[in-house]
Amino acid sequence: MEAEGLEMRSSNPKSRQLLDKGAIAFCIFVGRELAHIGWITMTKQAAVTSMKVDFSNNEVHGGLAWTNPKYRRMGFQQYCAVKRRQFAFSKGKTVYRTEILKSNTASQAAIAKLVRKYGEGRHLKIMWWQFWKETPLTRTGYD
Repeated sequence: MEAEGLEMRSSNPKSRQLLDKGAIAFCIFVGRELAHIGWITMTKQAAVTSMKVDFSNNEVHGGLAWTNPKYRRMGFQQYCAVKRRQFAFSKGKTVYRTEILKSNTASQAAIAKLVRKYGEGRHLKIMWWQFWKETPLTRTGYD
């Protein structure tokens, strides 16, 4: 794509690394300009999350979505999220997991009608130690 003049690496400096590990990028371009990019990983080697995802049990991890500020509030996040999920389920995946920061209300609002919030996670990193804890919610939906 970049050979044809479409720039996608500027949205995330780790794009080349993600692609090399096997992550899949879903891009939306307006002309030659990147409007939105979202990623999914279907293997542990490609994963870029502390969240527990059971790839061997047909789970997939999606996220790392970014929308160019020029194109925000145009529905690109929602459209791309739907397409990522459709792709994953068409490949036999049964669970699509993602995490959104609690403070990222824009992303939460963008996909609130598409997904069910099932829990809250806490990630703690102290030097080289990392801890992830998930707490299931008793209610469904976004509040």
